[in-house]
Amino acid sequence: MNSHTMSNVNLKVLVMDIDYYALQAINSYLAWDRRTRVTCLAESIEEMWTYINRTPLAELPDVVVLDAEQIGGADGVRIHVERLRQKIKNVMVVCLAREPDIEMVEAAADAGARGFLLKGEVRLQIAWAIVFALDHDFIISPGSERAGEQ
Repeated sequence: MNSHTMSNVNLKVLVMDIDYYALQAINSYLAWDRRTRVTCLAESIEEMWTYINRTPLAELPDVVVLDAEQIGGADGVRIHVERLRQKIKNVMVVCLAREPDIEMVEAAADAGARGFLLKGEVRLQIAWAIVFALDHDFIISPGSERAGEQ
């Protein structure tokens, strides 16, 4: 069993989602898991970058959960994931979407994200998915995988 499934993980998480209710749900799911601590809820990509740019290095997130559908398609995903990885050393970016989109999945993977998950498939398991992604190069949920097969 790998070390990340145990309780020695303490991750600071930033969640960016333009949907207020999705943002609150993800925050609640992560709050229940002792391995994750939400440090910022951003309702826009601009709000996310404002937070990152004014936050001290030690307080920057370990994980960014990004609403991939709201940041300019595949190109936006690529740009923001690459920018996050340049700005925050060792950050892990996990993209979320309502619908599978193979171009966005590929853009996320190419840019160095660690996962592309469908919101409806992860829900309560979001913290488990984040911790699972620590030990894997790139994870996808079943719906994203099926989209790639079509």
